[in-house]
Amino acid sequence: FYNNVFDLNLEKGIYYDSLLAGNLRLNNLMTSPYIDSKFFLSDLALTSVVDDSIITGNIDISLTLTGPVTTITGNIDVLSTDTSFFNQSLNAYNGSILITANAVTISSGNLYINDSISPLLVDLSLSSDYLEITASGNDILFFDPLSNFSKNSSFLNLNGYAIYPLHQTQLPYFPNQGFLNANLVTPYLNNQQYDQLATAI
Repeated sequence: FYNNVFDLNLEKGIYYDSLLAGNLRLNNLMTSPYIDSKFFLSDLALTSVVDDSIITGNIDISLTLTGPVTTITGNIDVLSTDTSFFNQSLNAYNGSILITANAVTISSGNLYINDSISPLLVDLSLSSDYLEITASGNDILFFDPLSNFSKNSSFLNLNGYAIYPLHQTQLPYFPNQGFLNANLVTPYLNNQQYDQLATAI
């Protein structure tokens, strides 16, 4: 703490058994605190936050935050080379982040799966009580989710919304509120091809 400024440089930290590094600067501590920060989390095993029966692999996260401490904005970028969720390869996610006293919101989120050109649009909102997810996308390459390592594919059209309660150490399989409208054109399920599969939940 010097000249109304607080600087923190983290060269090597551990978070969920992953390497955490970055820097944080707080300006105007005595009057109107303003944050400027960049953090990097390397090789985070997703099985530390989600059950390993549905997800495998690790991710790298880059987070940039700036603004007055009452309303912090920034960007989040997530990269993966080996993450799989129900046989779908998760390539990258990026979005704009907003942090307030009540919630952390990621909007304009682009989730790239299976090396598709078009992303799924995924927005997240996290409070002390719940995780809210909204997702939509069209013509997304989709592999057989019931046959691991299968490259039998189809195309997914999706529109959905889910709310997960956060009273457990890991997310439950199913949300307690939400809806899902999905359509798969010539999908494969357990290596069996179908003409079309549509669901509305």
